[in-house]
Amino acid sequence: IFALAVPALGSLVIEPGVRTIEAIMVGRLGAARLGALSIGGSVVSVAFPVFNFFSYATTPMVARALAREDSEEASRLVSQGIWLSTVVGGSLMGAMLIWCDKILLTMGANAEIFPFARRFMMIRALAAPAELWLLVAKGASYGHQNTRAPLIAIAAGSLVHLVLDSLFIMGFHWDLTGAAIAVVVSQYVASLSLLYMIMRDGIFKLRDLRNLPDPTKIMDYLTAGSNLLIRTISMQTFYTVMTSYGARMGTAVIAAHAIARQCASLEALIVDGLAVATQALVAMYLGQGQRDTARRLCSRLLFLGGIAGGLLGMLLYLGRVPIARAFSSDMSVIFEASRALPLVAAVQLPAALAYIYDGIFLGARDFKFLGVAMFFCTLPAMATLVFTAHYFDLGLVTLWLASGALIVSR
Repeated sequence: IFALAVPALGSLVIEPGVRTIEAIMVGRLGAARLGALSIGGSVVSVAFPVFNFFSYATTPMVARALAREDSEEASRLVSQGIWLSTVVGGSLMGAMLIWCDKILLTMGANAEIFPFARRFMMIRALAAPAELWLLVAKGASYGHQNTRAPLIAIAAGSLVHLVLDSLFIMGFHWDLTGAAIAVVVSQYVASLSLLYMIMRDGIFKLRDLRNLPDPTKIMDYLTAGSNLLIRTISMQTFYTVMTSYGARMGTAVIAAHAIARQCASLEALIVDGLAVATQALVAMYLGQGQRDTARRLCSRLLFLGGIAGGLLGMLLYLGRVPIARAFSSDMSVIFEASRALPLVAAVQLPAALAYIYDGIFLGARDFKFLGVAMFFCTLPAMATLVFTAHYFDLGLVTLWLASGALIVSR
């Protein structure tokens, strides 16, 4: 478990850790720029994770092919994923560039935030193909029971990201323009590095890309991903609506939401290291017909996930005020963040269990259950958001009551 989970933890934590440092840099430039980073980042975090099925579907398919010792089939599956991700990534990039203004207005960007958010999103969209290539390559590497290669590739990209952030934001004073350029460059560095490594390991052979896409394999890929797409769309629709509500509550609330979202994302990804190990190992054991071993593994990982979630929640609660002050010097932003962070801390334990369960069902390829379950879990969360926002004036607490409802439902 830990041989897979520890490197996976590193690869999952590095990027949001760098984004957290980036948010601190931008936050020092003022609440408007931090709010713009929150809205622009939310648009991106909705657009790109919708296609997380490129990773989730690739992992069990490659794991099962390798369990049958069929490396040629594994390479063909990866090549089809790269073909599909290139087409989808290019289309996504074009859509974000064309409809940038409408998207930001729909998200509730006010006149103060809009120009900064637009500049960030227009540049950030250029990373779309690279982000999807990285998802396919990560899925293939996890299916090969290799979590070190993604760690090395993402660490290289994140180092580039951090250096360019320091240079462009703090040195050249390019604020959000510099932040967006840094992200784009780092994503291409990470994705191309990981593609090279899986070619070196024999999981992916470049010659398979010379053949035209195979409609049968593409359909297999899309069938595996369609239910995951429902899951991701359901979840991201909820978070988009939640961010939109926050934007309409004022600059201080949406800026504080950026702080709470960074903390929650960072802690979630720490537990996701265990979820990655769960997915890879469950897929391998089921591919080998070892169902009892897979069952014992799941019980152990749920226990470990519960401990991790409880400890992370306690640390966040104890450090809520210093964390808020680290992100912003604006007292209204600090007040909103400090008021909501105890609630964010309280849901870390159920969130950890939900992530482990996700890994179990992904490894077992029960994508349909995950899609249907997530759709129905967003209903009470959306109801909580609308009801609380309409009848109470709780600021950022409103958003995280709704988010908590989603996590507990999951």
